[in-house]
Amino acid sequence: MQKSLFIGITALFFFACSERPAPSSNASSQTDTAISLAPQQEGQERGVAAPPPAIQSLRGMYRSGSEGASFYDCAAGKTYAVRGRPVELDSLYYEACQPAPYENESVYAAVRGEITPVPPGQPVDGVLRITGIDTITAKTMFNTCLPFDFWCLGTEPFWGLLISEKETGLFLKDIGRERGRRFAWATPKVQGDSWTYTTSDPATREKVSVIVRKTPCSDGMSDRRYNYAVEIRIGEQVLRGCAIRYGERVSRE
Repeated sequence: MQKSLFIGITALFFFACSERPAPSSNASSQTDTAISLAPQQEGQERGVAAPPPAIQSLRGMYRSGSEGASFYDCAAGKTYAVRGRPVELDSLYYEACQPAPYENESVYAAVRGEITPVPPGQPVDGVLRITGIDTITAKTMFNTCLPFDFWCLGTEPFWGLLISEKETGLFLKDIGRERGRRFAWATPKVQGDSWTYTTSDPATREKVSVIVRKTPCSDGMSDRRYNYAVEIRIGEQVLRGCAIRYGERVSRE
């Protein structure tokens, strides 16, 4: 019981640790498909060694999984395929995804590395070799630079749900069960001040329904007031809580 409460309070801190998400207009989808490096420079073709790429400091969203590793640069609005990284990055990434990680989860990262350009028409903007790590931490509604539709949270049990067309899915962190799930993206049915998402788990085919309503909501553990309430139904499991829309302010009582 004490362990569950501690994990839940920690999770709530991550889900709602500030007052307002910072909108970004430069976000693009992340991908890590086959790419080819830029052609050699003329000097290299003549046998003259080109200088190595300069080491750059980058802040953005890093993810790793079956789809490969990629990094979205918040400042430049570009996505890089990661082709080299320090060995400790994997363990730091794993820790940042806890509790309840899900496949290809993105986390906030401040890193240093070398960027190699790729020819036009590639699915990414370059190849990144990470040479140093400054920060790896859990993604929250306040440090992500990828726009989302709604970021939802609840207590008793503790859980968090990210609804993001940009990241093409609904991502649940069921803290009480220490389980993460990724549901397929579904365009919501909008009726007045309510949004209904009906989708499923691609792995199990289990159906999920998420209804977000514009109505005042309290998380029950802080003085924050939210403008949206949410209800999630997964089989017989029902989760209720609050939600924030990207770019909107959370008020205090």
